[in-house]
Amino acid sequence: MQWWSILLIVALCLIGVALAIVLGGYILFDQVIRRKPFREKPPKPGLFENKLMGDPDRTFRFYAENGARLKALPHREVDVTTEDGLKLKGYFFAAETPSARTVICNHGYTSQAFGECASLILHLLKNGYNALAVSHRAHHPSEGKYIGFGILDSRDALRWIEAVEGLVPGGTVALYGVSMGAATVMMTVGRKDLPACVRCAVEDCGYSSPQEEFRYQMKHLFHLPHIPLLPVANFFCRRLAGYRFDQLDSVACVAESEVPVMFIHGDADAFVPHQMTLRAYEACNAPKELYLVKGAPHAASCVWEPETYVSRVTAFLDRYMG
Repeated sequence: MQWWSILLIVALCLIGVALAIVLGGYILFDQVIRRKPFREKPPKPGLFENKLMGDPDRTFRFYAENGARLKALPHREVDVTTEDGLKLKGYFFAAETPSARTVICNHGYTSQAFGECASLILHLLKNGYNALAVSHRAHHPSEGKYIGFGILDSRDALRWIEAVEGLVPGGTVALYGVSMGAATVMMTVGRKDLPACVRCAVEDCGYSSPQEEFRYQMKHLFHLPHIPLLPVANFFCRRLAGYRFDQLDSVACVAESEVPVMFIHGDADAFVPHQMTLRAYEACNAPKELYLVKGAPHAASCVWEPETYVSRVTAFLDRYMG
């Protein structure tokens, strides 16, 4: 075989590898960032859910039962428009007794407004709090093609706060979120333009950044190196969705917070390690509180310790919202 034939084969192999990496990175981006079809009911738990959630049937049943109860209550649909022109939808629930205190509740990745936040909202309404359950961009029924992973949602949070200011003039606001919603909350409280009506925040099992979370999942859940696929996926995210995986860091953002923050995490979380919350808690310079739930998997602290969960969150809100 002549030298140029060998060179051609090597070149074709390198081109093939490069194309495979680009295609793999795009598939990763598409599977993670692109909007997912809406499912009214959660899918039947498989090996992945059982590994991550410990007892997914228990968790999904808890979400569904409380979500149905919340959805049946009188509420008002609220629409906001993002700075990039998307129409987002939320649901405002008035407290059982007239109140000027409102909690904005942010759901997690591929969830919905009547998902994991529902049980806390039901409790809040009985204890003198209004609640606004939001639907994030690229989640039903809000518009959007690409999921924001907290980076874009922290911008949208300002629109939700403005909406509450219109619904409850002169009132006070708290931010609450679970998983991706928790990352959204942490990224929001560090903003320099955070409205003065926001008095405190509660984050439950938020990640430090999309970049670090994806690296963790690829290594520990899928046993794959994050290089070269993650940088390629990040390239497509920057080009198509308009943000980088490392654009915002929850730990750095919460370090800038001037409002009190409560940090919650289950110590058996295999999806977002609770060490991420511990780092955020240590970085926070504002008044803070840490609540670790023994044995709770991802986004299930409220399921594992429902009474303690709502009592501690409500006590924290009462302390700073009056």
